Amino acid sequence: MTIRHLYPAVEPSLNLDFANSKKLDSRITFTRGSTATYTDESGIIRTAAANEARFDHDGDGNSLGLLIEESRTNLLTRSEEFNDGAAWGKTNVTVTANAAVAPDGTTTADKLSATTTNGIHSIFSAAISAGTYTFSVFAKKAEYDRIIVNYYGISFNLNTGVIESTLPWQYNTSAKIEKFADGWYRCFVTGTAAGNLYLSLANAAPAGNLSAPPSFAGDGTSGIYVWGAQLEAGSFPTSYIPTTSSTVTRSAEVVSMTGTNFSSWYNQSEGSFIIEHRHDGVDSDGYLFEIGGTSGNYAYSHAAHFIGSTSASGYQSRSYFYGYGYPSSLFYFTKSTPTKVFYGYKSGDYAAGADRVLSTTSQSSWNLLVLTVDNYLGLGRRRDGTRSFQQLHISRLTYYPTRLSNATLQALTL
Repeated sequence: MTIRHLYPAVEPSLNLDFANSKKLDSRITFTRGSTATYTDESGIIRTAAANEARFDHDGDGNSLGLLIEESRTNLLTRSEEFNDGAAWGKTNVTVTANAAVAPDGTTTADKLSATTTNGIHSIFSAAISAGTYTFSVFAKKAEYDRIIVNYYGISFNLNTGVIESTLPWQYNTSAKIEKFADGWYRCFVTGTAAGNLYLSLANAAPAGNLSAPPSFAGDGTSGIYVWGAQLEAGSFPTSYIPTTSSTVTRSAEVVSMTGTNFSSWYNQSEGSFIIEHRHDGVDSDGYLFEIGGTSGNYAYSHAAHFIGSTSASGYQSRSYFYGYGYPSSLFYFTKSTPTKVFYGYKSGDYAAGADRVLSTTSQSSWNLLVLTVDNYLGLGRRRDGTRSFQQLHISRLTYYPTRLSNATLQALTL
């Protein structure tokens, strides 16, 4: 039997192809009480209005689908104005404002140039209180091609797009570099810190770990370009939040279908879900999606990324089927990697898995719970607002109003 023979004869009753359509189904209710940024297909940072969905892309222009994030605050002011003396201190650095085209397509990127003084060449923010933070900045090579983030820091190569110094050093727990258009990179460092945040120039590759930024004498003009600094409380980065004279908070997204918009496609007796998504947060109990009736009457809910596993198998997912406290279907997948999860249900017949791998602990003895009025589909969080995904891309959600065979579910998640 070929894989083609395993494809279902029945058509899906719901097909939310966010990655290709780049629009919301008219039956979806979407809210976000603030503006927010995303990356378009050209790699340019764009701003979505309040209550406007974001359809995000990676640095190579690949469509990632609908972006759903928790609320975050950029704790830095003047995120694009490094010449501002109140927000950014300077040590042996001059700042040329609006010296290059920034990742959002405007000429608002600043140039940091090393003075001729023999020493470290840094800018720094005002002191922050102790806590776990993620600091990020967009950077692009000019005459120099390295930037050091934090005093006990991480060296980012803006020519090759790699992290050159190794972890850990004081305060730093993880680091990441992400490619954007026109030679730009977004550099991230997460750690537990108190005090100032530093951005330092380097004129050569570091010799192993960095106990401090390198000392050298600049020529007064050579440097790098920077834009869009962000400091957020949390252990992973989220989308860029621009600031001027004060901090700015991005609101959380809420995505749902209710009432007849839901019941028009959902089959109470049996059905199958396939959800293509990517998760970039560190959720311990985030809901990928939830199906339910009236408040407290949960017919089906899925707690994705329930346990952050340190094993080679990656993140563990639990699928709660028809209510709280029941045994779970367990399977693994990798953070920040596109994943296709699947679920099939029918009274006494349930299965779940990811990327063709069927969970070996799927439960099959549960009975169906009849939905009452006010039916509901939620994406990225539980209906009561708890257990929201921190950062989630859903590229596609497909629902078949029949219990597809396990072999078919696996074939559809190639």
